[in-house]
Amino acid sequence: MLTWSGASQAHLFYIPRKPHPLGIQLKTICDGVSGVFLGFDPVEGAEQDAKKEFYSDFGSTTATTLRLAKRWFGSRRVVVADSWFGSLKTCEELRDADTHLYTWVERGTVRVVSCPGTQCNVPGQGLNPDHSIQK
Repeated sequence: MLTWSGASQAHLFYIPRKPHPLGIQLKTICDGVSGVFLGFDPVEGAEQDAKKEFYSDFGSTTATTLRLAKRWFGSRRVVVADSWFGSLKTCEELRDADTHLYTWVERGTVRVVSCPGTQCNVPGQGLNPDHSIQK
C-alpha cells in the first residue's frame, strides 16, 4: 500500500492495521533473486477491476495474478505467491501458460489436478511430493 499524498483522485483504501492506513493499494510482482520490482496492478475498486484483462473469465484473484505474470508466460519460470493469489484456478491457468506457481492453496475442495513443476502447500498436507494440487 502506498501512502496517499492528497495530490490525485486515486481509489483510496483505509486499512487500520497498516502504519499509514490511508493509501493506494497495489498488487506487485518482484524478482525473487535480485529483489527488483518488476510491475504492479493497482486495485481500483470492483467496477474498474471488472473491466481489466482476464477478469470476465477468471474473477479478481486469478485475473490479477495472470496480468502480473503475463510477460513470463511460456518461460517455465516459477511465480512464488502468498495465499491471496493461491487458488486451484490460478495454478491451472499458469500451468497452461507454461509458467509455474508456488503458493498456499486453501482447503475445502475435492479434485486433484496434476501440475508438473508446480508445488502448492495444502493445509494439513504440506507440499505434495508428486507436485499435484489437491482441491
